Amino acid sequence: VLAAALGQLAARDRSAMLIDADPLGPGLDRIFGLETEFGVRWDALQQTTGRLSARSLRESVPRRGGLGVLGWSSSSDGTLQPFAFREVLSAARRGHGAVVVDLARQAGELTEEIAGRCRHTVVVVPASVAGVSSAARVCRWLEPHSALGIVLRSGGLGRDEVEDVTGVPVLAAMSDQRGLEESLDLGRGPLRSRRGP
Repeated sequence: VLAAALGQLAARDRSAMLIDADPLGPGLDRIFGLETEFGVRWDALQQTTGRLSARSLRESVPRRGGLGVLGWSSSSDGTLQPFAFREVLSAARRGHGAVVVDLARQAGELTEEIAGRCRHTVVVVPASVAGVSSAARVCRWLEPHSALGIVLRSGGLGRDEVEDVTGVPVLAAMSDQRGLEESLDLGRGPLRSRRGP
């Protein structure tokens, strides 16, 4: 949801690309109601070889205004090939003012490589003992690969406690957003106004 919101925000003043690198997630195209729109998904891109042009990628993925979304087809086996991701990320950077990647939930060499190709990696952390404990492990795993920051969800623990446990700076603390679930279910995306969390 945060990746989708960042993509929406970036697309307000420049061309932006949202890349879904989490085959086990809900699907970023679904968050924007693009799952039935014509366009290229990961399964088609993994069959290609050679250099992918920025223009071809920009024009072939489903779009909502200035935001292009590369997701997974419903029939995909959920496998992401490293060479395909490298080509997509390179083309996305050449053809867009901003690129946001939603990382996979599972550890592995490919996720580490993807994190290593990102300027910043943000870990969303519930402000609970269990959430911060899990985040500390995730941050230790990701830290060698990327500059890390935390977005803290509402809960009982404060910013200082979370930074002490994880050793990673808290970039923002976010409260719950009213109507978020409905907005996502309707395919409108998470950002409804400039004043939301």
